[in-house]
Amino acid sequence: MAPRLLPNASSTFGEAATGLEHIGLPPVVAGLAVLVFALVILDTFNQSVLGAGTFHNPVNSLGFAAAGKGPFASHVLRMLAQVGGGVLGAGGALHVLPSTWKRTLGPLAHGVKPGVSLAAGVACEFALAFLLNLAIFASMGTQLKLVGALLPLVATIILVVAGSGLTGPSMNPAHAFSWNYYLQGHDITEHMAVFWVAPFSGALLAGLFCS
Repeated sequence: MAPRLLPNASSTFGEAATGLEHIGLPPVVAGLAVLVFALVILDTFNQSVLGAGTFHNPVNSLGFAAAGKGPFASHVLRMLAQVGGGVLGAGGALHVLPSTWKRTLGPLAHGVKPGVSLAAGVACEFALAFLLNLAIFASMGTQLKLVGALLPLVATIILVVAGSGLTGPSMNPAHAFSWNYYLQGHDITEHMAVFWVAPFSGALLAGLFCS
């Protein structure tokens, strides 16, 4: 249930950032504000209500599977639910959002930034997924609860800023697929290489490294 609900909700947060931009906030500030809000709300809901941990990203699920943390079949089911939830969330957003907002949805399905090569996009998503999973594993190993709670959040913000000029970034195949499924913002080769193979490879390497 958790992996289905959380991508469903998270697929709508991009539009909240657009709304903040409409009232005058710079795009970077708006994006970071929504990112922090989304991470805190989703993780709090997941931990306190669903009790399943932060599993709204297939990259994290694969990292945990590679590290031997939990049954492999369970992680596969989570990944399928995460992708399905992302598609439902994006579809729901397209259905209920005002038409004035729908015209601004295009960037959610964009691929690598203009002028960025496919190889650079692949390298970016690989490195970001690898580092994100390392941060999550490190947070699980610390005895300090505050550090354990904040480390994934802080790492996510830093990685988003680092990759913003290259791939967005995504770091979440479910999110990238859900918007591209409806909006067709980039071709299949770029989509698979940058937003699936690269982050999954980074997560796999991080999981094996921490196993």
